[in-house]
Amino acid sequence: SGGFDNTLAGSYDAFLVKFGPCVPPLSVELLSFTGECTLGKVQLHWSTATETNNDYFTLERSSNGTDFEAIGIVDGAGNSSTILQYEFIDVSPSAGGGQGEAVYYRLKQTDFNGAFEYFDPVAVENCSEFSVFPNPATNELSIRFFSETADQIIVQVHDMIGKLIMSKSASVTKGNNLLTLDVAGVASGMYFMKISDGTKQETVKLIKSALQE
Repeated sequence: SGGFDNTLAGSYDAFLVKFGPCVPPLSVELLSFTGECTLGKVQLHWSTATETNNDYFTLERSSNGTDFEAIGIVDGAGNSSTILQYEFIDVSPSAGGGQGEAVYYRLKQTDFNGAFEYFDPVAVENCSEFSVFPNPATNELSIRFFSETADQIIVQVHDMIGKLIMSKSASVTKGNNLLTLDVAGVASGMYFMKISDGTKQETVKLIKSALQE
């Protein structure tokens, strides 16, 4: 009789609630993002299934998994519907800090219009060629380094005027190595520690702290 059909109105409201707002698709469908140590460097690999309006990727590094800094940019494909492979090499992973700990990497993707998104970070064991921790040290010091061959190395600690305080030799294997050095008997102060394998030598400044009570 010309009245309002409440049944139809209810159906229309249900239609609106069911479909809701439209969510735009992601610009990049990421398949994988990994990192591995090779000869003291970190190789980062990632692949995409599809790309839409993808301008470039930014690689970011962090020592704690929270505070990241950009270390490089790789161009995107723009638009693609095939699987694409990407690679970036971090030649100075130790610059991220965290000696002896993991280094974290994050991938950021930016569109041509400036919109961007982040992907979950990955952790890679610090594979810098030479790192010492903790520094300052109290009673024990760890030395992490990469050796291209199985060899014999010599570790020497000198004071600031060049006097030899201690010397230790050790056999190392090809690849990553971890040595420990007992410095409990060394007086507190600043020293230079040298590691030599006969062909090259690395030097780092070492701080010896007083033993804690």
